[in-house]
Amino acid sequence: MGSGWSSRDRMLAALSGKVPDRVPCSFMIFGALRKRTRNQEEFVQRALDLGLDAFVEIPPRRNDLDRRAYDAYDLYGLPVRFPLEVTVTDRREDLPGVAHPRVHRRYDTPAGPLTTTVDTSADWLHGDRVPLFDDYIVPRGVKRLVEGPADLPALKRLLGPLPAADLRAFREEAAIAKKFAADRGLLTVGEWGVLFDAVCWLCGMEEIALRAVEEPEFVEEVFTIVWEWNRARMEIVLEAGVDLWVRRGWYEN
Repeated sequence: MGSGWSSRDRMLAALSGKVPDRVPCSFMIFGALRKRTRNQEEFVQRALDLGLDAFVEIPPRRNDLDRRAYDAYDLYGLPVRFPLEVTVTDRREDLPGVAHPRVHRRYDTPAGPLTTTVDTSADWLHGDRVPLFDDYIVPRGVKRLVEGPADLPALKRLLGPLPAADLRAFREEAAIAKKFAADRGLLTVGEWGVLFDAVCWLCGMEEIALRAVEEPEFVEEVFTIVWEWNRARMEIVLEAGVDLWVRRGWYEN
């Protein structure tokens, strides 16, 4: 006989430090199952069939393989769009005696260019393109996208607001996802807030740590630019209404 607790009630109780009817079992990452499903609804239903406390992501997370094919999904959550006045160019370079190609990306903005270079490897997932945000670029980066104060005006122009069409699409998706969750008594989760991780992707881990000592004003401005961009995106998701907001901060550890 059931306890009368919904999965959402159980998850909220556990997250707030209260005692639920039982310990919930919920995976933050379940890539093996996700790649075998067509969309969020099927993914969630399959997880429920396994007896898990599934949750509903707002906006729905795309299939991981599709996410890596487009700049729009280089970060979970709202799409990352570049303003219309920004031109993006990717270039592959095959070096003599080197097994894997070097790939370059250039952003031409009204405030000047930004460039980055990565040495790929056998496990590189992005083909001949360099994503704006991804863990793979940190250890393979040859030239960081943001290297000093001169790059910051262009970075501000690169991290633009969410276009109106994407905002409308998100609100439509959010309404469908929230009804899907409510009908099944599931937790809704907003994805993802990001700050330090994004700065590492843009500037490099060792580089930003050293600059924090040598040029704290530069580092503070980088964080401010990313934070203001991130906060605007957070507000959109929070206004739609979610039970839990996830901010990724792995590199902060």
